[in-house]
Amino acid sequence: SNENSQEDSPGAPLTSQWYHRVTNPSLSSEPNYIVGEWSTCSAECGNGIKKRSVDCKIFLEFSRSVVRLPDSQCSGVKPKEIEVCLIKDCEPIAEEDDDFDDMDEDDEDSDNHIISTGVEKPANKLVPLSKIGIETKYFWKSSGFTECSAACLGGTQESIILCVRDTDQSVVNPYLCDINKKPDSFTRTCNDHPCPP
Repeated sequence: SNENSQEDSPGAPLTSQWYHRVTNPSLSSEPNYIVGEWSTCSAECGNGIKKRSVDCKIFLEFSRSVVRLPDSQCSGVKPKEIEVCLIKDCEPIAEEDDDFDDMDEDDEDSDNHIISTGVEKPANKLVPLSKIGIETKYFWKSSGFTECSAACLGGTQESIILCVRDTDQSVVNPYLCDINKKPDSFTRTCNDHPCPP
């Protein structure tokens, strides 16, 4: 077949080399979702997000090239482009007062003095919010867009909606937010300039 001859020839278009190198079984002459590798998790500890490219593509036999199509051309459910990820839990904040023994010894006598002058206690005495009686709230927040799915000829990018904690704005597990209040993510076009020759 002309498959091998073209693969070895130096003038073969990049796409055909890419096609052979990837040897992606899902790449066919029917429109298909082609899924990229997951990015690294955005947070080293606690919940972050990871992204990947998911493009509707078709392999054109006659030109031996891969062409990107609008998602509407691919059948089936589009695979996820964003997922919550957790590399490891963050170190918990110590809640037990015993952990602060070494600090307390110095403070013991000066406590009244500290309070009377209105100077706050050392900041490293973290009191868990639950003890103060403040209820932690979680809400959805729009946080930019995914990477553009194409470098040229028009790609798409989706808005990223994250669940955040109101006390410190840190990204938390989406199950903590009310799914009914989650705003719809929307897709916009990007890089809609012609490809370089």
